[in-house]
Amino acid sequence: MSWQPIETAPKDGCEIIAFIPNVEIPSFMRAGYENHNRIYYPSVRSVRWKMSWYGDNSKPGWMPANLDEEHGDYVFPSHWTAMPAVPESDAV
Repeated sequence: MSWQPIETAPKDGCEIIAFIPNVEIPSFMRAGYENHNRIYYPSVRSVRWKMSWYGDNSKPGWMPANLDEEHGDYVFPSHWTAMPAVPESDAV
């Protein structure tokens, strides 16, 4: 797997692996960080390109692959790589 700039990622709805450098830590996880308004951490997760937000075609973007408009929000990855092949299994 080699990381590529997010500008080269496919925008056809397929799932990819993305590096997101600035995911905000939810407020309930900020114990000990009371003096900071927002805290960010890097994240690697699977995402998909969404052409619209609740049918608004003027708002396309990347969203975690396991979420939809009702339960998710856009993320802003900087790099991407293809999903690896699934393991082969002898089990039936």
